[in-house]
Amino acid sequence: MTPKAAADYEAVMNDLPVLVERRGPVLLLTLNNPRTRNGLTGPMADGIAAGFAAAARDDAVRAVLLRGTEGHFCSGADLSVVLTEDPDPSPGGRRRIGEASLVGRFHPALAAIWSCDKPVVAALRGATVGFGLSLALACDVRLMAEDAYLASGFLKIGLFPDGAASWQLLRLAGLARATELLLEPARRLSAGEAQQWGLVARVVPAARLEDEAIALAERLAAGPPLATRAAKRQLRQPAATFTEALAAEVAPVLDCLASDDAAEGLMAFFEKRPAAFKGT
Repeated sequence: MTPKAAADYEAVMNDLPVLVERRGPVLLLTLNNPRTRNGLTGPMADGIAAGFAAAARDDAVRAVLLRGTEGHFCSGADLSVVLTEDPDPSPGGRRRIGEASLVGRFHPALAAIWSCDKPVVAALRGATVGFGLSLALACDVRLMAEDAYLASGFLKIGLFPDGAASWQLLRLAGLARATELLLEPARRLSAGEAQQWGLVARVVPAARLEDEAIALAERLAAGPPLATRAAKRQLRQPAATFTEALAAEVAPVLDCLASDDAAEGLMAFFEKRPAAFKGT
């Protein structure tokens, strides 16, 4: 790790409630607010954004793992903090602090996850609720403990689903299932249902979740960075038609074909050995 990158990680670790650990090419970001099952606060959102920004600056980081501490992923926004940051209890006061938290801090955290050009894995334990669900859905791949659950929870307390939750659920699960999860206030989605709906890639025993998630992140980190970034862009910005999809593939295909990674991959294939990709 470069001195600048090490300083970035140390700053995130010391100043914000997101624990940071480097494990080889994988950056582990752990939400750390166990008092509220990792309820999201402004400083935690800042920590997420800072952690992903640090990862983006460090070429040695090839994948990111997002998880929560103390048996939960994230129970949503920590409203005990968010709604008490402004002493004005009026509707205008709640609106003001809500906008400051949502647009000023929560949205940048989501954008940092969504725009990351490296694979992002989410390890979902315990509760993944409300804005926690939005954070999880912004990741590339989600692994879920068999005793964990997903929930929207917004309407249960009279709030509108935020964090692009409705857009993500429509995209991943379809209209009928998105409507059921968002509009039924007390609905909890079990791990098995979440996998059936296409919201998580794999369900594993709780005791193995961390190891499985780290192993997956390490496998993704071992892939070719240039091709991985290009594939992520295509998946995040799909073409509208088959013809447009073919046209959109030409530039990344040729760029990757001309790369040192492609030469290494082909050589490794013929020599029957693992490829050592460098991202060039």
